[in-house]
Amino acid sequence: MCYYELVPHVHDIGMGDFIREYHLDGTINEKNYLGNYSDRERIITLPIIPSIEIGRNHTIPDLFKAGGGISPRFVISKRLKELLEKYEANKKIQFFPIKIVQQKSSFKDYFVTNFFGNDDSWIDFEKSEFIEQIITKEGNRFIRLTFKTENIEKRYRNLSEFLERADDLYNNDNKLFAKRVFISSSCSEDVLILDSCVSLNMIISDELKRTIEKQGFFGIEFKPLEISDKEWYGPNGLRKQFYK
Repeated sequence: MCYYELVPHVHDIGMGDFIREYHLDGTINEKNYLGNYSDRERIITLPIIPSIEIGRNHTIPDLFKAGGGISPRFVISKRLKELLEKYEANKKIQFFPIKIVQQKSSFKDYFVTNFFGNDDSWIDFEKSEFIEQIITKEGNRFIRLTFKTENIEKRYRNLSEFLERADDLYNNDNKLFAKRVFISSSCSEDVLILDSCVSLNMIISDELKRTIEKQGFFGIEFKPLEISDKEWYGPNGLRKQFYK
């Protein structure tokens, strides 16, 4: 089964910024403010959520990044939420109502996400490829200090080995990126939340992708998980074949 990252499509339609402003009754210092919760744990009580003002003339998509003080969450339409729930996304994602404002209109049929599941154990490490970015310093008190960056392609045997190596790299000011990720052939989940190995995001099955496409949702792209960012988003990337 193929898997895809669910990616908001950026449209250059409308006047000014897409997200114009955030409106909050209270302050961000309040304990229950959504931005004070980690987007990696279940929230027990209803959080305080700011409303989002969208710039005039922008079409409000079914999926967009919440941004601001409630990042890295997503905002999704009620229709998309209901579809994701049919595919049991509520087992790993919470959906909280959020008010969307645009000029003199307000919309209450949108929801902000909170991820609390983690499906990294479904990654097929024997096939997946990663890049270790090693930064070395050269120089001394007589020679000007320079930095050299080396990207090394690596594979790991399992999640434990990956996490151990990731900790070692970050503790030494180096980095670790996913190049291409494969999901185990034994996985039957339609919605996955990947965190440790991929930027925190929703990953969906090929079946769910086809359903979303058939139902005509607006503002959504699908990036194949098995294709690297460079191959997809690069100057001559594959994305151009599917999205403008």
